Amino acid sequence: MKLYIRLLKFVKPYLRQVIVASFCTALVTGCTLLVAPLAGYIFKVIGDKNILWLNFSALAMIGLYFFKGIFIYGQDYLFSFVVNRVIVDLHNKVYEHLQNLSLDFYATWNTGELVSRVMNDIQTLQQTLLTGLATIVPQTILLLGLMVYTFWLNWRLALLTFI
Repeated sequence: MKLYIRLLKFVKPYLRQVIVASFCTALVTGCTLLVAPLAGYIFKVIGDKNILWLNFSALAMIGLYFFKGIFIYGQDYLFSFVVNRVIVDLHNKVYEHLQNLSLDFYATWNTGELVSRVMNDIQTLQQTLLTGLATIVPQTILLLGLMVYTFWLNWRLALLTFI
């Protein structure tokens, strides 16, 4: 837990980007949730053989996917921006720390081993952050949105399903 609090100190300067990326994630979830009702409406219009509303519905579906693509781009771009900025800040912090270490420390540690450990640890952290921010957060928001939508459609059936 202490590690996450230390890591949040590096994310804090980019809180605005995280909030906007989370908003984009919520909009992606909203677009995803709207696909099913719109597809159901399109099938209803096909059954009614109403060409005007079918064209309108098809354009609405195209527009929905267009905006979903824009929001996905914003989400991915901002989350990647935050992760890369945090990694740069972390590199700078490690560099400052290494500059302040004593000469005795460098006499006992091999320089190649230090460089290897710093690079590998930060690269592992970068992959973890990218996975966490760019994958787990959006999927969690989508899961919660789908659960709310399911309960909105039929709360008894949803409750039975989740039990």
